[in-house]
Amino acid sequence: MKKLLLSATLLLATVAVSQAQEFQYQTPPKAIQDLLLAPPTPRVSLSSDGRTMALLQVQDFPTVAELAQPELRLAGLRMNPRTNGQSRVSYAVGIKLKTLPSGAEIDVKGLPAQARISSVSWSPDNKTMAFALTTPGSGTDGRVELWVADVAGATARRLLATPLNDAFGNSFDWVSDSKTILACTVPAGRGAAPAADAAPTGPAVQESGGGKNRSSHLPGLAEKPH
Repeated sequence: MKKLLLSATLLLATVAVSQAQEFQYQTPPKAIQDLLLAPPTPRVSLSSDGRTMALLQVQDFPTVAELAQPELRLAGLRMNPRTNGQSRVSYAVGIKLKTLPSGAEIDVKGLPAQARISSVSWSPDNKTMAFALTTPGSGTDGRVELWVADVAGATARRLLATPLNDAFGNSFDWVSDSKTILACTVPAGRGAAPAADAAPTGPAVQESGGGKNRSSHLPGLAEKPH
């Protein structure tokens, strides 16, 4: 009887471990991982004078944490309310500057770990690059920041402490003096987002008179007051 109980206990423990592993993320063999996670071809941004090329090291795959970020949909827009930015962006994770025609390359220093870079823009005199840097955050502290990189020194720094309002894209632009940037920022003291009603205030009513109706091609239209 003791041997039977011990065997049953071991069997149940094995089943429990198998079920626990079944509901966890599984990883493929290393050979397949190396194939899928091979560094992708970098994106290229060329200065207007053709003397410097920025090689943007592309993010291979978004992380599970990034895919789990919240998303609001409105008239075709996809917004992340946590960062005040767009929710579906292909980020770069690093920048290299390549001098032409010599081909010498240097990494841009000063970037934070796990940088998420987008919207790279050269100054008119090609001495500075501006870009948006997204920090997802763990709660409501995510943000999109305005950063610049000095081309001669290959050094990046945050330019603006106030977060950008990047929900519509193109949240900043250079002025012709190459020293000034116009930026769209999140208003100070904006307040909390409105809360959605837990229950509808009335029934959803749809009517059809038998005639032709116009069909919308934009998902996420304003269907509710919230």
